[in-house]
Amino acid sequence: ADVLMMDEWISAGDANFREKAAARLQGMVERAGIVVVATHDVGLVKRVCNKVLILNGGRTEFLGSVDDWVEQSQAA
Repeated sequence: ADVLMMDEWISAGDANFREKAAARLQGMVERAGIVVVATHDVGLVKRVCNKVLILNGGRTEFLGSVDDWVEQSQAA
């Protein structure tokens, strides 16, 4: 897919399943032109994202780099 949209990330199951799922997802991410991930997992955002968009009531609350978002979040 040119655009891959995911709601959260697979993190359930035993270690073997998680490893296989992570490898498959990583392959999909690498082949996609754009990946959109809806998540509350800051660690995941730091690992796989290069931009962050925070929506609140359908309106943009933040749009910028991961580093800027982390910095802003920690200051709040």
